[in-house]
Formats: sequence, C-alpha cells, structure tokens
Amino acid sequence: TYDSISHFTQKIPHKDYLRSVAFSSDNQLLATISDDHTLRLTSIKTDTFQYCKCKYMNCNTPVFCFTPDSKQIIYGGKIKNTEDKIEICKWDIETDSIRKYTMSSEKGIGSIISSSDNKYLVISFYTGIVKLIEANDMTILKEIRIESLHPESTCFCNNDKEIITFTHKGDINFWDSETLEESRPHLKINSGEIHGKFIINENEDFILGHKYRGKVSLYDIKDGRLIKEICDIHMLEDADFSSDGKYVLIADCSNVELWEIDSQKCIREYKGHESGIRGGQLSPDGKHVMTCDEKTVKIWDI
Repeated sequence: TYDSISHFTQKIPHKDYLRSVAFSSDNQLLATISDDHTLRLTSIKTDTFQYCKCKYMNCNTPVFCFTPDSKQIIYGGKIKNTEDKIEICKWDIETDSIRKYTMSSEKGIGSIISSSDNKYLVISFYTGIVKLIEANDMTILKEIRIESLHPESTCFCNNDKEIITFTHKGDINFWDSETLEESRPHLKINSGEIHGKFIINENEDFILGHKYRGKVSLYDIKDGRLIKEICDIHMLEDADFSSDGKYVLIADCSNVELWEIDSQKCIREYKGHESGIRGGQLSPDGKHVMTCDEKTVKIWDI
C-alpha cells in the first residue's frame, strides 16, 4: 500500500458544506452540490479547474445526476417551506436553460438516475416510492412502493431492461423497466441492517454492500451468495468499481482507498483532506480519482 499524489486541489466556492460530487461521462465536467442550495458545474483541465456555471436550487437536501451523454444535469429535492412539494429541474448545459417540474411527496428524494438512452428517469423517494418517468415531458409512467427502501441505491441494469432496488434490510428486487413488475425472484444478501450505498459492477456480476460497523462485502447478483469480504470500515460514504471490475474505490468518513478485489489488498490510499470525506469516484476513463470533503475537491492520478 502507498499514498497517491494529488494531481490538483481546489476549494469549490460554495458557501456551505459540499453534499455530493460527480464526473460527467466524458471526463470534462465536475458537478458539486452544496448545503448552500447551489449546484456548480466546473470544467476540468489537466492542471486546473475552470469555473463555468452555477445554479441556485429552491429545495432542501437536493440530489442530481448527469445524463449519460453529459448534455444535461437532472436535479431536484423538496421545495423549501413546503410540506409535500418536490421540484425536479433539467439543466441543459449547452444552452444554459432550465425546465422545472413539480410533483407531490411528503418526504425528499433519495436518488435520480437516467437510462442510458436518456428516455427515462427513475426517482426514488424517502417515502418508499419509486417512480418511472418519461424524461422528455416528465410524465409519470409507473410507480411502486417498497418497504424499507434504500432510496440512494436504485439503478438500471440489463441494458435498461430492469431496475434494481435495495432495502436497508438487505433485500434486492428486480423490476421490469416497462411494467415495474418483478422480473425475477428477489434476493436477500444480509441478515443485518445495511448502511451506505449499494453499487453493482459494470459487468453486473456482483453487488457491493456494507453492514454498519462491519465488512464491505461482494455478493453474487444471481443468487445473493457472499463472494468475499473486502475490508472493515465504520460507514460507507461512497464506492466505485473500475471499468474492468478488478478494483473498487472505497470511501468512509476519514479514508479513501483503492482495493484490488481478487487479492483483497489495499493498493492505494488517498490522504490529505482536512475534514470528513463526503465522496470518492473513479473518472470514467479510469485515469483519475476524485475525492471530496466538506469544502475541497481533489483530483488524483490513479
């Protein structure tokens, strides 16, 4: 194990703590969202950050995602000072235009994800509701309610033919993305409470999950069988598989590490943050690691 060297560091000029960050799929943009109710879009150069655009959000605890073509950001949350209103915004990056939509929900949004063809969105709510939405006009096509839903960990799989949902109790359900009916038997991967995000690898062979104050583990996506335990951490803040499936980046509140899955060895540590870690991701081209704490974003050579 050895420490990696920071490629460059930048304090993003939010006025409050960073909540989450994401790379665009073309590796050109970095989006940061903050408790100051702003979403900042920053172009990334090889040796610097170049600030470009910022949007104010009239919502609490917002979430966001890039569309797979990197042309839009979809973001939203519970509208401030309301009891049951959610605002979803579509920000066209090239034209700098925004389309806003309102829907009802008693609680906020856990995640927004886009299908690979940009035709559909799936929005998961803390009420346990999952909604399938037509992305162009935001028509709600289907919705389901899931007990103990883990709303931060919904994803498309099987070439967008299925949607996977996870619960805090370790239940995994597969849903037909057109009908939102169960497409295969559900799995149970853990007998205890699951914390932090669930993620699946690019080949959709296995799932990574974490039991509170316990192991970060890999499970077979076909039958829920435990494949291997990788490491012990306090709380999983973020995780990301490499595109070849050989490595996984694991971030808890104080450390970000790159682990080799087969050997179960930590091969890189990314140190230097002065406050609690909020996220860690591999760039889509696999050349860099992005980490962030409450105020600072760092880009590292992998």
